[in-house]
Amino acid sequence: MAGTDTSLELLQLRADLAAARHTAENAQIKALEAEAEAARVRAINADLLARNAHLELMNEKMRRDKYGASSERSRHILDQMELV
Repeated sequence: MAGTDTSLELLQLRADLAAARHTAENAQIKALEAEAEAARVRAINADLLARNAHLELMNEKMRRDKYGASSERSRHILDQMELV
């Protein structure tokens, strides 16, 4: 009956291997999903930063239109903001 024990052990090892492969595939899928989510968050963050910079530029332009250029420094800062 030693052959039967070996066959059962081989079947068990194959089942364990299949389970380990399944676990590894699931872990890889979760890692890819997390990477995609991180990329999505980075894209949203970049968009928000760009929108914020645009709003700051518009605010500075409106302030300048309303109050005028008070100094050369403010004009220099406004020029720098437009380049960004």
